[in-house]
Amino acid sequence: LSQWRAYGAGGGVALGLDVASLMEVCRADNWVLAKCIYAEDAQRKLLRLVSQTSLDAALRLSATGMAAADVEQHARAVFRAALAFASPFIKDESFHEEAEWRVVTQARSPIGDHVHFRASQSLLIPYT
Repeated sequence: LSQWRAYGAGGGVALGLDVASLMEVCRADNWVLAKCIYAEDAQRKLLRLVSQTSLDAALRLSATGMAAADVEQHARAVFRAALAFASPFIKDESFHEEAEWRVVTQARSPIGDHVHFRASQSLLIPYT
């Protein structure tokens, strides 16, 4: 696989996980386990759903009589959140052979804003 050729030149490991246990942990912690999307048509469908979600939110709020500026602000927030959630599952079609799955959750930092990151040759390294 291309990922192993690119990142495993100096050695590496593969982890085998019990899928049922992983799914149970994901459900308990409100994480999402899903396949990456490589096909452009499926990616477009997902992004249309993201757009439709924010539009639906705007229409529902407009029907309540909320001020237009507040509706727009809320719809933008819904759009950003939905896009941030969907984005990690979208990969270029040239990587389809990886058949990657990802676990995604909302970012919550227990350590606050004082952690920074520096790039090494192949990964990000946190520091304070």
